[in-house]
Amino acid sequence: MLKEITHIKHYVLVCILMLGSTGLCFAEDFTFNVPIALYNMPAQYSLAKTRCQCTSKTGSQNTKTGQHAPPVGYGEKDLPIINGTCVGTAVIRFNAASGANPADATDWSCVLLLFDKKTGKWYSADQLMYNAHNRSKPFKTYDQGYLK
Repeated sequence: MLKEITHIKHYVLVCILMLGSTGLCFAEDFTFNVPIALYNMPAQYSLAKTRCQCTSKTGSQNTKTGQHAPPVGYGEKDLPIINGTCVGTAVIRFNAASGANPADATDWSCVLLLFDKKTGKWYSADQLMYNAHNRSKPFKTYDQGYLK
Protein backbone atom coordinates (compact mmCIF):
# COMPACT_ATOMS: atom_id res chain seq x y z
CA MET A 1 0.00 0.00 0.00
CA LEU A 2 2.78 2.46 0.94
CA LYS A 3 4.59 1.58 -2.28
CA GLU A 4 1.47 2.47 -4.34
CA ILE A 5 1.08 5.85 -2.59
CA THR A 6 4.74 6.63 -3.27
CA HIS A 7 4.27 5.79 -6.97
CA ILE A 8 1.14 7.94 -7.16
CA LYS A 9 3.05 10.87 -5.61
CA HIS A 10 5.76 10.45 -8.23
CA TYR A 11 3.21 10.41 -11.06
CA VAL A 12 1.54 13.53 -9.72
CA LEU A 13 4.93 15.26 -9.41
CA VAL A 14 5.86 14.28 -12.97
CA CYS A 15 2.51 15.57 -14.29
CA ILE A 16 2.93 18.88 -12.46
CA LEU A 17 6.46 19.28 -13.80
CA MET A 18 5.32 18.48 -17.33
CA LEU A 19 2.46 20.96 -17.17
CA GLY A 20 4.71 23.61 -15.68
CA SER A 21 7.34 23.18 -18.36
CA THR A 22 4.82 23.31 -21.21
CA GLY A 23 3.55 26.64 -19.91
CA LEU A 24 6.95 28.09 -20.64
CA CYS A 25 6.75 26.99 -24.27
CA PHE A 26 3.69 29.07 -25.12
CA ALA A 27 4.28 32.63 -26.29
CA GLU A 28 1.80 35.43 -26.47
CA ASP A 29 0.68 36.75 -29.84
CA PHE A 30 1.70 40.34 -29.06
CA THR A 31 4.40 41.87 -26.84
CA PHE A 32 4.95 45.58 -26.24
CA ASN A 33 7.80 47.14 -24.23
CA VAL A 34 6.53 50.57 -23.24
CA PRO A 35 8.96 52.97 -21.53
CA ILE A 36 7.42 54.93 -18.66
CA ALA A 37 8.98 58.02 -17.06
CA LEU A 38 6.79 60.00 -14.67
CA TYR A 39 8.28 62.51 -12.24
CA ASN A 40 6.80 64.94 -9.70
CA MET A 41 3.33 63.44 -9.94
CA PRO A 42 0.77 64.78 -7.45
CA ALA A 43 0.12 62.42 -4.51
CA GLN A 44 -3.47 61.76 -5.63
CA TYR A 45 -2.14 59.61 -8.51
CA SER A 46 -1.04 56.28 -7.07
CA LEU A 47 -1.00 54.04 -10.13
CA ALA A 48 -0.14 54.31 -13.79
CA LYS A 49 -1.59 51.88 -16.32
CA THR A 50 -0.41 51.26 -19.84
CA ARG A 51 -2.99 49.69 -22.11
CA CYS A 52 -2.11 48.44 -25.61
CA GLN A 53 -4.35 46.97 -28.26
CA CYS A 54 -4.10 45.62 -31.76
CA THR A 55 -6.87 46.23 -34.28
CA SER A 56 -7.67 45.28 -37.84
CA LYS A 57 -8.47 47.80 -40.54
CA THR A 58 -10.28 45.17 -42.60
CA GLY A 59 -12.93 44.59 -39.95
CA SER A 60 -12.67 47.87 -38.10
CA GLN A 61 -16.18 49.10 -38.82
CA ASN A 62 -19.42 47.25 -39.30
CA THR A 63 -21.12 48.75 -42.36
CA LYS A 64 -24.61 47.86 -41.09
CA THR A 65 -24.32 49.31 -37.59
CA GLY A 66 -21.46 51.78 -38.08
CA GLN A 67 -19.86 50.49 -34.88
CA HIS A 68 -16.20 49.59 -34.59
CA ALA A 69 -15.31 45.93 -34.31
CA PRO A 70 -13.66 44.79 -31.08
CA PRO A 71 -9.86 44.82 -31.04
CA VAL A 72 -7.97 41.76 -32.25
CA GLY A 73 -6.51 41.69 -28.74
CA TYR A 74 -5.46 43.93 -25.87
CA GLY A 75 -3.47 43.88 -22.66
CA GLU A 76 -2.55 46.20 -19.84
CA LYS A 77 -0.07 46.58 -17.01
CA ASP A 78 -0.36 48.55 -13.77
CA LEU A 79 2.71 50.27 -12.36
CA PRO A 80 2.87 51.91 -8.92
CA ILE A 81 3.68 55.59 -8.62
CA ILE A 82 5.92 55.88 -5.54
CA ASN A 83 6.81 59.29 -4.12
CA GLY A 84 5.53 60.91 -7.33
CA THR A 85 7.78 58.80 -9.56
CA CYS A 86 7.23 55.88 -11.90
CA VAL A 87 10.17 54.96 -14.14
CA GLY A 88 10.66 51.70 -15.99
CA THR A 89 9.38 49.60 -18.84
CA ALA A 90 5.91 48.12 -18.89
CA VAL A 91 6.07 44.75 -20.65
CA ILE A 92 2.61 44.05 -22.00
CA ARG A 93 1.94 40.60 -23.42
CA PHE A 94 -1.38 39.36 -24.69
CA ASN A 95 -3.03 36.94 -27.06
CA ALA A 96 -5.62 37.55 -29.72
CA ALA A 97 -9.18 37.54 -28.46
CA SER A 98 -11.22 34.37 -28.79
CA GLY A 99 -12.14 33.86 -32.44
CA ALA A 100 -9.70 36.54 -33.67
CA ASN A 101 -6.70 35.75 -35.85
CA PRO A 102 -3.51 37.54 -34.73
CA ALA A 103 -2.38 37.70 -38.37
CA ASP A 104 -5.34 40.03 -39.10
CA ALA A 105 -3.95 42.76 -36.84
CA THR A 106 -2.86 45.78 -38.88
CA ASP A 107 -2.60 48.56 -36.28
CA TRP A 108 -1.54 49.04 -32.68
CA SER A 109 -2.07 51.72 -30.07
CA CYS A 110 -0.98 52.25 -26.47
CA VAL A 111 -2.29 54.74 -23.95
CA LEU A 112 -1.16 55.84 -20.48
CA LEU A 113 -3.82 56.10 -17.78
CA LEU A 114 -3.53 57.43 -14.22
CA PHE A 115 -5.55 56.33 -11.20
CA ASP A 116 -6.94 59.22 -9.15
CA LYS A 117 -7.29 58.17 -5.50
CA LYS A 118 -9.68 61.07 -4.80
CA THR A 119 -12.27 60.00 -7.35
CA GLY A 120 -11.40 56.29 -7.51
CA LYS A 121 -11.32 56.42 -11.33
CA TRP A 122 -8.84 55.99 -14.16
CA TYR A 123 -8.18 58.99 -16.41
CA SER A 124 -6.24 59.47 -19.61
CA ALA A 125 -2.84 60.92 -18.71
CA ASP A 126 -3.08 63.30 -21.67
CA GLN A 127 -6.35 64.71 -20.33
CA LEU A 128 -4.88 65.23 -16.85
CA MET A 129 -1.50 66.57 -17.96
CA TYR A 130 -2.68 68.78 -20.83
CA ASN A 131 -1.98 72.13 -19.16
CA ALA A 132 0.51 70.89 -16.57
CA HIS A 133 3.37 69.85 -18.84
CA ASN A 134 5.94 71.82 -20.80
CA ARG A 135 4.99 70.64 -24.28
CA SER A 136 8.25 71.90 -25.81
CA LYS A 137 9.90 68.77 -24.38
CA PRO A 138 9.17 65.43 -26.04
CA PHE A 139 6.46 63.46 -24.26
CA LYS A 140 3.71 61.09 -25.27
CA THR A 141 0.83 59.67 -23.31
CA TYR A 142 -0.60 57.95 -26.38
CA ASP A 143 1.03 56.39 -29.43
CA GLN A 144 -0.06 54.30 -32.37
CA GLY A 145 1.37 52.69 -35.45
CA TYR A 146 1.04 50.04 -38.09
CA LEU A 147 1.92 46.37 -37.97
CA LYS A 148 1.67 45.94 -41.72
